[in-house]
Amino acid sequence: MLAVILTFAATQKEIAYSSGLLLAYALGHWVLVLGAGISAGFAQRVLESKGISNFSSYSKKAAGVILIGVGIYLLIYLL
Repeated sequence: MLAVILTFAATQKEIAYSSGLLLAYALGHWVLVLGAGISAGFAQRVLESKGISNFSSYSKKAAGVILIGVGIYLLIYLL
């Protein structure tokens, strides 16, 4: 995308317009990087919380029981 904007900006005769395009791209990219950084920090705090770790523990055990049940069902009815 940056290559397209740079090519388009290079063909324009107005420097202010070209600079505005590049500034808009830079600000948009900065907002995305900032959002990714904030959401990564938020996700890490949520995963470290006690309630999520308890839920994760129980959900892993439940998924294991379901997986074993499906395996037994497939062995019994497909063989």
